[in-house]
Amino acid sequence: MNVFNDVKNDKVLLRGFAINFFIIILTFVYILLSFQSLPPFIPLFNQLPWGEARIAKTVWIFVIPFLAFLIFIFNLIYSELTYKKIPLLARILVVTSFIVSILALLFVVRTLELV
Repeated sequence: MNVFNDVKNDKVLLRGFAINFFIIILTFVYILLSFQSLPPFIPLFNQLPWGEARIAKTVWIFVIPFLAFLIFIFNLIYSELTYKKIPLLARILVVTSFIVSILALLFVVRTLELV
């Protein structure tokens, strides 16, 4: 069964998705390593007004890398489906996944630094 053949054969796509996956795993590991020292609530919703609306239970920090992982999976599948017709779109999706995973890592690091 040759799943994701086009992604495997294109070195740019393969390396891009591998780096994205590594960054998402790194984000999960960073959260797991610092989870024991976190308070029960953390400031997660920074766009809301100051006060209780900004805080969430600590376990909600896992939502950030999970959403990045969902975007990664969607872009990986869509890249495979569109590669034959539009290879540039597949590479744009790799870059999009990369940006999302980097921003997720930066958000998690910054949020856990403040706590």
